[in-house]
Amino acid sequence: MIILSRKAASGRWRRSNGGPSIEAAWFGAKGDGATNDTVALKAALGAARRSGGQVRLGPGIFKLNQTLEISSRVSLVGAGRGITTLGLMPNSDCDVVATVDFKRRSKTSGLSEAPWGFAIKDLTIDGGYLDGNWNASEANVTNRVGSGLKIFGRSFEIDVEVNNVAEHALHCEGYGPRGASDVRSVIRLNGRVAGREGVIFRGPGDIAIEELVFGLCGILPRPRADKEAVPSTQFPGEQVDGLVIDGSKPFEGNVELGRVHIYACFGGTGFRTRGGCRIEARHVTSESNLGGVSLSSSTHGFISGLAVRNNGRHHPNRTGTPPAPLPGARIDCRNGFMISACGIFRSIVRESLEGWPGLLITGTGNSITVHHQNSTNPKTGTAYSGPAIVVEGDLNTVSGTIHDVVGDAAIIRGNLNTITLVVNGCTGAALRREARRDGDLSRGEGNNLEAVFSRCGTGFQSDGSARVERVALVTTDRMRQADAFKGSPASSAGQKWELTDTPP
Repeated sequence: MIILSRKAASGRWRRSNGGPSIEAAWFGAKGDGATNDTVALKAALGAARRSGGQVRLGPGIFKLNQTLEISSRVSLVGAGRGITTLGLMPNSDCDVVATVDFKRRSKTSGLSEAPWGFAIKDLTIDGGYLDGNWNASEANVTNRVGSGLKIFGRSFEIDVEVNNVAEHALHCEGYGPRGASDVRSVIRLNGRVAGREGVIFRGPGDIAIEELVFGLCGILPRPRADKEAVPSTQFPGEQVDGLVIDGSKPFEGNVELGRVHIYACFGGTGFRTRGGCRIEARHVTSESNLGGVSLSSSTHGFISGLAVRNNGRHHPNRTGTPPAPLPGARIDCRNGFMISACGIFRSIVRESLEGWPGLLITGTGNSITVHHQNSTNPKTGTAYSGPAIVVEGDLNTVSGTIHDVVGDAAIIRGNLNTITLVVNGCTGAALRREARRDGDLSRGEGNNLEAVFSRCGTGFQSDGSARVERVALVTTDRMRQADAFKGSPASSAGQKWELTDTPP
């Protein structure tokens, strides 16, 4: 059924089950890549807002110089990613799409009053940050502020591509009293080039990020990129990360993750949690970032599959002293976190830094299965250096297979951990335990350490004396006891050291 509208430019609405379906072209939107379509698109969204409905954009590039606001029960739908583009014009310095009254609601509003039942999908957003490629110069900056999407809401669907934004591809919030309100929402996003964090998620809690593939985060124009780190505007004093799940009060950081792939965050970590978060993730990849993954002390949950590749990478044009590399995966969780399969791959990258730990655990009660691989650094002709595993926390369980480590395969500094490894090649120790007293506290105590190893400098390196521990080594390298166990000797009845080997 066709319904005439006296206020619409060409007067036609097409009724659908969820409200009227409105063509942006009826309001004068051209999508020719030259015309400023801001007024026409705002008129179409305003018409849909009155009774709820869908604003449809056909193929083309729709230029804007102001933010498009999305309200409850309104959908903005294109003809497909790369087919329909919302492009910010030079010197607009604004967000491309935002929910109604985002600035007012952010940090003050409850979910029960938030926009709901809206959608933005099947289109590409271009924030007009750099005119040219991501490695462009200062002269090519065309917008200095603005994000692709700023959302405060519930029961929404986002399915878009976001490229070339001065700030964030997506800044999503939703928290506070929700009453009986339904918050179920879905996010699917891909893209590249953000001047700050790629994605910041602060709620609503208990929704799904089904797919997120985003790269080149914290990008500055040259020559600033050659010598400066990018400061975070959302987290003062911190570096810019790729994906941040922020559960710090009052935000909500409980989220389900499907497929996440974050790459080329040259000044920070690919994936970071802050505050209290519950993460339930199927597959997470961090590639070519300065640091891989960092989980906060109040984070709990699981990741089924985690891959960290080409870690320790800095900006390819960086001059002078580059920033220090960050761990492949840092687990500070103190409420227990599970990673069923954690793959650490030290791969060949031109701008890579060495020495970082593949897996660093400072938290308590975590359970992780890890696989570590290495490759040859073309600059040195040897494998990349750095320990595969460092455990500083307590009551953790780590198992896995470690290949070709320049340094120690595992360093244990915490208490009551169980470490079970197969180590195939390391220049240092398959297991190194560092025991010390810190006032009334003892560290490096009560650990259960097992290694099946070959081609290692030694099986177990004892630094300091632990009162209680069990160390079991198995090898066929024909080692004497004195070669398999080095450092401080076992001096307590509570120390049980075992070696199973082919006789020399």
